[in-house]
Amino acid sequence: MAIPVHRLAQATAVALQRWRNPNPDCATGNDPRSSDNGLLLLFHGSLAHAADYAWQNAGRTLVDKTYLRILFSGAALDYQGLSADELAARLDSFIREQLVPRWVALTENAEAEPPGRLIESLEAGLFGEPGNGEVGSQILFWLCPRLPLLPKNHAGLRGLELLADGQLGLDASDYQHACAALLKEMPVLPAPRQFAGNPDEQRRVRQLIENSDWWRRRVLAQWLEQLGGGPA
Repeated sequence: MAIPVHRLAQATAVALQRWRNPNPDCATGNDPRSSDNGLLLLFHGSLAHAADYAWQNAGRTLVDKTYLRILFSGAALDYQGLSADELAARLDSFIREQLVPRWVALTENAEAEPPGRLIESLEAGLFGEPGNGEVGSQILFWLCPRLPLLPKNHAGLRGLELLADGQLGLDASDYQHACAALLKEMPVLPAPRQFAGNPDEQRRVRQLIENSDWWRRRVLAQWLEQLGGGPA
């Protein structure tokens, strides 16, 4: 299908704002760490830093519970009865068991990694069984940004369902597969040109934006969310 260019332009503008500005839905709406750039530094940056030091983190979890609070607040994710401490501990176990052994592949050739299995595995590790894919995809989108997946939420799923109603061959029941099909129709989009963090962090994020399809996936997620009635 042809994705309306003017709609993508609107979604790109919103995504660029969220790249550099705090998420208004996160706590007071003033925490710069809740911007998209900030979330990449918190999640992917934490793992990249740990990988540089043989995954030693002085006994602390690789992803701090505060970072999870920021993500869960901004994305309105469900803790499903867990505390932030327990969630961080379970995520740490998942990272060390599932991501550390394949870290090189996840940073160099993640496009070949089927995302569905990791999403299910992460949610099972956190909550005891796979869920609807929202929590797993949201965490992995920021943790392993080269994985070929989109962050799923209710508005984005609704947007995809609306598209599927009028699009032959688009199956909204498999969110990630359907989004991958849409991604092929995405044109080249204006991308961020300013990056937060220290020089090494800026370099890492700039390389991600310039040498992967992460930004196109981020804009597609924004467009689906707006299509489904989410905030613009």
